[in-house]
Amino acid sequence: AAGCARRHLAATLGPRDDVAALAAVRELCETAGPKKKNLVLERAHLDLSFVAHAYLHLEGDPHEEQQQQQRDHPSPESSSKVLPAAIAVPWSALSAAVRRPPVLTYYSYNACNWRRLDPEGPVELGNLCRLRNFLGGQDEEWFSMVHVAIEAAAGPGLAACVAAHEALLNPHDSAADVSVVDAVAALETLEATIRRMTAILRRMKERCDARVYHLRVRAPMAGFEDLVFDGVPAPPERDDLDSSFLRRTCHGETGAQSSVVPALDAALGIRCDDVGSSSGTTPPNNGASSLVPYLLAMREYMPPPHRELIAAFEGRGAAFYGEVRRRDAPRLTAAFDAAVEALAEFRHLHLALAHQYVRQWDPRSDDEVLGTGGTAFVPYLRAHREATLLHKLSSRE
Repeated sequence: AAGCARRHLAATLGPRDDVAALAAVRELCETAGPKKKNLVLERAHLDLSFVAHAYLHLEGDPHEEQQQQQRDHPSPESSSKVLPAAIAVPWSALSAAVRRPPVLTYYSYNACNWRRLDPEGPVELGNLCRLRNFLGGQDEEWFSMVHVAIEAAAGPGLAACVAAHEALLNPHDSAADVSVVDAVAALETLEATIRRMTAILRRMKERCDARVYHLRVRAPMAGFEDLVFDGVPAPPERDDLDSSFLRRTCHGETGAQSSVVPALDAALGIRCDDVGSSSGTTPPNNGASSLVPYLLAMREYMPPPHRELIAAFEGRGAAFYGEVRRRDAPRLTAAFDAAVEALAEFRHLHLALAHQYVRQWDPRSDDEVLGTGGTAFVPYLRAHREATLLHKLSSRE
């Protein structure tokens, strides 16, 4: 069925469909009102992302006639996959409009791709379903809905981070004990939120079988390397390219593109780079500096407001960490460490699930097994978990 769908796409894309599709994108941008414009653009981007990834990643070779022409008339594009202009042109335009790369991102795959079964009910497992699937079935549906439920559950924790920062860094009451009480309450809310997120993640195995995920769900989420976007002009500053059309290499959909955990890290002062010091008010060096380029690159796959939230928390996270240490209040220290411990447990479960759903099926070494994001995820997840545990104040005594 997947191969048939791909051949159908190749057969039905007309030579001038890119012009009509681009005109439709421009009409969307012009006619959608201010409140609905972003929603309309995101939905269009979601739909085209699914079409593009189905064309690129589902079984069978696309556009056999095009491949034969490339053999007969070699060109710079011959060694690369080519995305037809009817998909590439509007997809590139929509990606620019939502300010993310032209690839199926975590935000599109999950956060923009659900609805409630009961419109008046909660955003939680049991009341969620997908808008778009690749091959369909319980496993693909459940895999994504678990992530949607986690994103929804994270809201109170993010608000608690703001409250904790306000209590210690901008106290409205001059009494030190009052600000500590407020910070403790916020950190306790944060801990409860993270434990709720972990409980949701633990339900992944209920309806998403690891083998089915490996064989059926995972493949369409992959990224691509040196993909030619037919009909999309190459940037003028890239005079080193041997093609007149845009070429892109993009990471696939991955949990590292979610803004939730990076925002929590930033708020607690947890860093994934070598800060060069493990004393004073600076968070300890966690030894995961090699992760920094990848993690920073993943932010470009997030919506701009999400990137801004992480940056805002980063601007205060180290100061908050230092203030918790400086206060040296037992209840505050205990509440901070409990939140950090909860985050480490979330990461521990994530690592265990990644091993069960991805790692166990590959005989290669940990450094060679790549996740959907295109990186060696086992060392990344393990280093992040250990970095989180080292951030506990009690670990520095």
